[in-house]
Order: sequence, then C-alpha cells, then structure tokens
Amino acid sequence: MKREFINRKYKWLYVIDFILVILIFVVIVSSKDIEPIENSITTSNELLTTYLSSNYLEKDIEIEEVITEDKVEEKEIVKEENKENNSNSNSSSSNDTNTSSSEKSQTKTEVENKTVEKTEKVLETLNGSLAGYGPDCYGCTSFRTASGRDISDGKIYYEDEEYGTIRIVAGDKSYPFGTVVKMTNTGYYDNSPIYAIVLDRGGGVGKGKQFLFDLLFATEKEALKMGSKKNVTFEILRLGY
Repeated sequence: MKREFINRKYKWLYVIDFILVILIFVVIVSSKDIEPIENSITTSNELLTTYLSSNYLEKDIEIEEVITEDKVEEKEIVKEENKENNSNSNSSSSNDTNTSSSEKSQTKTEVENKTVEKTEKVLETLNGSLAGYGPDCYGCTSFRTASGRDISDGKIYYEDEEYGTIRIVAGDKSYPFGTVVKMTNTGYYDNSPIYAIVLDRGGGVGKGKQFLFDLLFATEKEALKMGSKKNVTFEILRLGY
C-alpha cells in the first residue's frame, strides 16, 4: 500500500512539473512576440509624428502668418477710418460752433436792431413844459382818470404789454388814451427818461397851452414839491393802444 501511495504521489509531481514547464515556455514565447509589437508601435508613432510635422505643421505656420498679416491690415484700415471719422467730427463740430456763433451773433444783431427800431420809432417830437398833479388835487380828479382808471392809494403806474411798467400822464384830446410818450430832461429823480401813457385829460395841458403834459404823482403834495419843468423833450412812441 505504501508503495502504491508513493508511486501515485510522484506521478502527480511529474504532471505538475510538466505543466510548469509548458507554462514557462508559453511565457517566454509570448514575451518575445510582444517586444517586436511594442517596438513596431513606437516606430510607427515616430514615423507618424515626422509625417505630420513635415506636412501639416508648416502649413499651420503659414496659415498663422497669413492670419496675422490680415489682422495687421485690418488694424491699419480701422486706424485710418478712425482718423477720417475724427477729422470729419472735428470739422463738423467746428462748423457747428461756427454756425452757433453766427446764429448767436445774428440773434444779437436782430435784438439790437429791434431795440434800435423801438427807440427810433418816434412819431412826433415836442419841446415844452411838464407839470405834475396828484389824485387828491382839489377840483382836478375824483381819484379816477378821465379814462376811468382808479388812481387812489398811489396807483401812478400802468402795466403795458409793450413797454412794461410806465407812469400815467394827462394830455389833450389830440393824443388818444393809450398813447405812449417818452419824456427826457425832466429833472425829476436822477433825470432818467420817463415813459408814460396818456390815461387822463386836463384843462391846462395840451398844444398851445402852458403845459404840454401833466405827470401823475402819488399825492398833490409830492407834485408841488417836485414842481413843474421847462425845456422837456417829449417823444410820441405810440399813438393810442
């Protein structure tokens, strides 16, 4: 029995040894086959890289150079266009400035001309004496003008649409209500010209009489204090309303 067991044991050992030998052989053969494949792959990769670099990389470089040149040309074109636009804008702004300045000067001239026309539009010029009166003058008024305007409580001014705030004056019937007269050299206040509107009448005023016009003051006392004036220049600027 022992011999049979030993024989069997050695048989298994032989079988195992045989299998190991076969495996070792297979491994050796397979390793030899793999190395050439790896070498061949490496070689093919190198060849592919060389081919690509020689055929395509140079073309890419040429394309990049062309693109760069195009960009430079585009930048130069844009710069030239910007210069032209700036020059055009500067010229237009200068033209606008010139236009605005000419418009301003033209407007100023028009205003000056209108002012001159207004001051030169004199319908009649008279020289004579100027008297003064107050709304409380005994026998002169009843605190109303001949045109019906209330002149009580110092209401000696009139708001005219054309001449603004002006004084009230009495004149004869040759000057209808609303007539505007400019009086200079009156000696009143600082001797500045006085603009007045005819809204009242007076028995002692008018052409051929002692006084050409009679200026309204806040009170009769003030009128007497200011007194009458001679050698006054009267310019009729508007006849009636």
